[in-house]
Amino acid sequence: MKNICAILATVIVASLGVSVTMAGDSAGTDPGSTSSESCYLFSYFVGNGEDGLHLAHSSDGYKWEAINHRIYSTTTRDFKTFTPTRLFFDGGFNVIDATMLHTEGKYYLIVKDETLKPVKKNLRIAIGNDPKGPFGEVSAPFTPSWVEGPSAIRIGDDYVVYFDCYRDHHYGAIRSRNLKDWEDITSRVSFPQGTRHGTVLQVPKSVIAKLSEAQ
Repeated sequence: MKNICAILATVIVASLGVSVTMAGDSAGTDPGSTSSESCYLFSYFVGNGEDGLHLAHSSDGYKWEAINHRIYSTTTRDFKTFTPTRLFFDGGFNVIDATMLHTEGKYYLIVKDETLKPVKKNLRIAIGNDPKGPFGEVSAPFTPSWVEGPSAIRIGDDYVVYFDCYRDHHYGAIRSRNLKDWEDITSRVSFPQGTRHGTVLQVPKSVIAKLSEAQ
């Protein structure tokens, strides 16, 4: 697990265009040396690692401060070459699990506020005119706390957002006609047992038929 943390942290930092020398490397700066231009990066998991890799930094190696999550992006036309990683969304809070809904000429970015103290752990929305951003002011939370992994779709006149109630081990849902006023419909939905972090799509019935035949 320790080696996985180190590898993931190195990949993340490298994706930002920064070269890294890992502790124990023979090349590059002496791992034990410090300068005004360097600091220490600590990678770690919380619990069983369900919410991904965490990072913290320190200037002296004794006192560590968490680096909050932000949403990053890259683009490609052939899935062989990719643009440099860029900051996609920074709402000023710890954020994960972004998904996007395009409707009425707007792009609705739904994200999880991952703030732990005080506990947030809920979903919020930011609106933009372009899928690449920028996105405006983030809405107030529109779900209970301790949910994540949103996926949104329009069904008839309703916009429905599904989400993982990961502490309660079930799936939840909420709906709206205007993406402002919300009604919790968790008691009305059902999913296969054990469902986690799903994604919803609208497809032709022929697709479902072919998938069923292939089982």
